[in-house]
Amino acid sequence: MQKIHFEGPWALIGQTIIGTRTRFEDNGVRMNMFDKDWISGHTHVLKDWNDWVTDDKNSYERVARSQQYTAPSTLVKLALPYLQEGDIMDMGCGSGAVGAHLMEHGFIVDGVDLSEQMLEKAKQRNYRKTYCATAKMEELEELIPGRYHNIVSCGTYGDYIESNWITIPMNLAAGPTTLAIAGNLEALEDNLMNTLLTHSFIPVVEDIRLGHKDEKGRDVNYLYVVATRT
Repeated sequence: MQKIHFEGPWALIGQTIIGTRTRFEDNGVRMNMFDKDWISGHTHVLKDWNDWVTDDKNSYERVARSQQYTAPSTLVKLALPYLQEGDIMDMGCGSGAVGAHLMEHGFIVDGVDLSEQMLEKAKQRNYRKTYCATAKMEELEELIPGRYHNIVSCGTYGDYIESNWITIPMNLAAGPTTLAIAGNLEALEDNLMNTLLTHSFIPVVEDIRLGHKDEKGRDVNYLYVVATRT
């Protein structure tokens, strides 16, 4: 049975879901928070995820600050020189930390997330359109009518779902596209680059930097990748 490791801000939701602080086991399959079939058998995940947003003592925002979740600002800084003109889709946008940084540079940002409560937070940060994706990711093309020249995601691929799912939001790309991804180094480093190259995305940035601290104050490194397709 494969063991899935939750660290830093994500350790708390792992504890909430399964009663242990660091590991999630589900018949050898990584938790897929965008799969309605998976969610249908684990409805407590969605409830606890939503509750986490409004928990004043241990909210996502509070834990992220306390454990120095710097990945959103780092990803935006690395991606900015390569972003195309046009709107941005933020996959797994959560409360909108990435979009807040992008909007400082004049971009219009839409977002997808599992949690309606998280999306409400994103709307407060002026996300233009938000989509609650409790459907299978293959259905995103039907759920989301728009197409994007920029797709970003921070702390979703490699943290909550396997990196090979990145092929689905690629279908939202319109013409020349920049894809900017940040996630747990150990989970992303094996497959992400091959997946990008297979779909004609050329990496222009590949960097390893701090993503956040874990609950014991240790560094959790992220892989930051920016790739473009003409």
